[in-house]
Amino acid sequence: MVTFLFIINLFFFYSSGVLPTIFCLCQGCCAKSQFFLIDLTNKYLTMKNLITLLVIVSITTTCISCESPKKFDLGNAKKEIEEANRNFEKYVKTGDSVAFAKNCYTIDAHYMAPNLPAIVGRNAIQTMSHQTISAGVSEIKLHTIEMWGDENGITEEGTLEVYVKGGKLVDKGKYLVLWKKEDGMWKLHRDLFNSDMPMATK
Repeated sequence: MVTFLFIINLFFFYSSGVLPTIFCLCQGCCAKSQFFLIDLTNKYLTMKNLITLLVIVSITTTCISCESPKKFDLGNAKKEIEEANRNFEKYVKTGDSVAFAKNCYTIDAHYMAPNLPAIVGRNAIQTMSHQTISAGVSEIKLHTIEMWGDENGITEEGTLEVYVKGGKLVDKGKYLVLWKKEDGMWKLHRDLFNSDMPMATK
């Protein structure tokens, strides 16, 4: 489209005897950049010709803004979140509560465990994770069931298993979490889970 209009532009000026200095830089049918350098001192450039030129330039430059936005790649986001889950497991296994909170949770994340008020904010989550690891939790395994969403947030449904030192399974359950991008990384913005284990009886 840009090339076609540019040819019309040249044809008009050559057929009318006007020889302005013109330079056009086009990138594809939808130009990212386009420049017209015109010798306005050319004695043949009449007001009528100038108005016509401005109309043509106006039409062609509208193509600059017609580039389609980059399409969100859910498949790629899923891969990044799967990697983030593996890092989650790694930080628990190595006992690194600082990296766990910093790299896995957004600054204003909510950690919503059963039978407790929500733990709000990365610093509070780091304190909680340190206490959990110190209490003997040595491993948490995450298994994704499904993910859906867009660039504004990804929801993940999955199951989890909790182990203590010695490899003993002490809890298993399910989770529903909301991932949000922060500093170019997918991080947990809301973390909600509960147990499948029967409640302990006295």
